[in-house]
Amino acid sequence: MANDLDALQQMRLKHGDNTRPELERRATDRRLSGRDRRHWQRLLMLAEQEGM
Repeated sequence: MANDLDALQQMRLKHGDNTRPELERRATDRRLSGRDRRHWQRLLMLAEQEGM
């Protein structure tokens, strides 16, 4: 969980207001492996919990 929080913080620093759209794009990217997509889906859920 702490790693997910760190990853989400890095996304916020890099993408600013575009963080949520970027997370949504990556969470549904079919070119990524299932493992990678699940990682982005977890971050997207975390962002939703954080009110993004």
